Amino acid sequence: MAENTSWLLGGSSHNKQQIRTDWTRWLVAILLVTSGFLLSICRRIFAVANNVTIGDLHISNQTFYLLTLAGDIGMLIGSPIVGYIAMVKQTRVKIWFIVIFAILWISFVIFALALFLQYTMALCIAAQIAIGIGSSIYFMLIPLSATVWFGEREQATAFSLGWSAMLFAGLFCSFLPGTIVSKLYAINGDDTLSRTMARMFVALGFLSSGLLMVACVNFPNFPATPPSYAEMQRLALTKQMGNETLSYALRRFLKEIRFLITDRTSFILALWFNLNNAIYIAEYTRFPPPTSHDLLAFSSGGFFGCIFMGIALDRLKSYNPLANIMGVSTIISSISVTLSCAFKMTDLFIVSKVFYGFTMMASFPFILEILKQHVYPGIHDTTQGVFVAITGSILHAIVPPLMSIATDKYGKVAFYVVTSILLFVSEILILCNDPQLNRFTFENDSTKKEDERVPVMEGEPSH
Repeated sequence: MAENTSWLLGGSSHNKQQIRTDWTRWLVAILLVTSGFLLSICRRIFAVANNVTIGDLHISNQTFYLLTLAGDIGMLIGSPIVGYIAMVKQTRVKIWFIVIFAILWISFVIFALALFLQYTMALCIAAQIAIGIGSSIYFMLIPLSATVWFGEREQATAFSLGWSAMLFAGLFCSFLPGTIVSKLYAINGDDTLSRTMARMFVALGFLSSGLLMVACVNFPNFPATPPSYAEMQRLALTKQMGNETLSYALRRFLKEIRFLITDRTSFILALWFNLNNAIYIAEYTRFPPPTSHDLLAFSSGGFFGCIFMGIALDRLKSYNPLANIMGVSTIISSISVTLSCAFKMTDLFIVSKVFYGFTMMASFPFILEILKQHVYPGIHDTTQGVFVAITGSILHAIVPPLMSIATDKYGKVAFYVVTSILLFVSEILILCNDPQLNRFTFENDSTKKEDERVPVMEGEPSH
């Protein structure tokens, strides 16, 4: 888009403006990754740390479920509020980053105080509710930031960067407590364990406060030149609705949510995304291996899958070929991980973890980008993210506890059997889907029309 409108700007001023815009885009990508990373740490750190240190934090499963439920309740409560505010103020990106980092800073301080004072439950439940609200903002902010700051051929890549943060957080939660905190505990005793964890939260609080200041300083809500024709259309529609009443904005938000629920394709995409996310949460909190090869196998496959899917989807802009790749990976990972657990085949388990990570992490940018394409232009980007957050808060509160109960009763193989069934069902639904890539079609048609309107300069050959 910037290339098509560069002639409107002066050469020197345009170069400076483009450099400033490129730097800001990198800043947006960094803020997306770091905010997702820190939010995911808050949601998982207690369960994973308690397991890898063999329960030395003295957090029971019941307490962990209450903490998880508090986060889901916060996300369920926060999602419609965030969606409504975003509907009224559709051009705001900066303020949402500020709110997320403020929530993170407060939450890390609360976690540190809870561990220092040895009073975890009440303080951490309050913090987890706030983190749930922050998570609902994050679900909304990823598609909004992608639309506002990135071009049409960069949307899925922006999604992949945002959701890869969850993988990094899983690595952090699994490795740090097992390799650092537990060693300090072995040397200095139980009191040092909780205090060391508290110091870790203090450090993360300082990081959040630094990112909060970065978000507050010299960070515009949108670039001077829209990165795509789709964003130009969104800004034009936003300008037309600038004088609408708050009650009308609320009715419009509820109407969009109702469409996403009743539209089969949209609902299946959101359901698939949150089933995978719920399985991922159950995996990391139920079986957190601190330094094992299978964690590295899952992470390597997951990181490759997430980035590969984002880049491939932006280049191909096609549904069926990539859905078939997801289907093949699902079949391989489901069968191999179940067989490896049932017959204690270590090497096969590591191989299965690579495909398992690829399947899980590649699904995140794939599903959200296809959903964004399918509902364009009738459903706003913020409403899409909020809808995914609402369905996620419900499934995240139901699926991990049920899978944990099945594991406790029937063993680890039951976990992967249930996982395989859920993945197969969701994959069948996806292969039966036929979403429309409306946003890409609009962008492509608009680019062709603009090229036809550009006059042939003197000395240039005509076509």
